[in-house]
Amino acid sequence: MPLSPEHSSSEGTAEGTLLNRTPRQSTFKSRYSLENEVLTIATQDGTTHSQERWWFITDNLRMRTHILKDQDGSQVASFCSEIRMGGKPPANP
Repeated sequence: MPLSPEHSSSEGTAEGTLLNRTPRQSTFKSRYSLENEVLTIATQDGTTHSQERWWFITDNLRMRTHILKDQDGSQVASFCSEIRMGGKPPANP
């Protein structure tokens, strides 16, 4: 997915377009924004809206949420926490 930055600032925010092409579908666009170290990707595909958010809590712990909303009002949400094994050891206080 190539990134097409449209706006970035010195405060660490950026937004732009992601282009995705799958074997069964034509190319479709998603919008992304990166703000306060949280990556948000929003995709509108026909009658379905998808929003994903990714962020790192520590160097070895990533959180992820995903929400799908359909035109008929149905919604599906998921949450995931991922631990990177073999990463940097935590700093001793």
